Amino acid sequence: MGWNNEKSVRMNINIRRAFKIIAISVVPAFLLGLLWYQAYAQSSARQFNDHTMEDASSGVAHLSARAGEKTDISPKKKPAMFEIHIASNGAMFLQGAQVISISGDSIRVVTAWDSGDFTWGVQKNFFTKFITAKGKKTTFASIHIGDILTVSGKLIKGGAEPVIDADLVRE
Repeated sequence: MGWNNEKSVRMNINIRRAFKIIAISVVPAFLLGLLWYQAYAQSSARQFNDHTMEDASSGVAHLSARAGEKTDISPKKKPAMFEIHIASNGAMFLQGAQVISISGDSIRVVTAWDSGDFTWGVQKNFFTKFITAKGKKTTFASIHIGDILTVSGKLIKGGAEPVIDADLVRE
């Protein structure tokens, strides 16, 4: 009887050791993954800071194009409908957004409602899918200034020009 009890105590000690080893292994990996995610989100959002100059004392943001960025703000097409949805978890849906500039891996789009214009940054990533209005696969290169887009993804930066990390871009 005493031998079985001693064996049970040794087993409990071994189980505790195994949990400690697992915790010591998993926690740093989780923290490292979280750190990488934060660094990626900040570097993606940082690309859009070059063309937004904010005066903190007045609360005014001045938008200007970056050097080498193709820009044209004149409306070329009139979208049928605008929609902007932002869920509490940051999920984002933007419909009827007109492309005003393309630079590197990012697109600037604008939606106009009455007298207000809303400018958005759209950041593509490795997993972003591009499709045509007819549902066929396409590429980032097929997007041009003046195109009307529907974008879904995750809001990664707020402020004067919010940034969307795009999952899907539809022309």
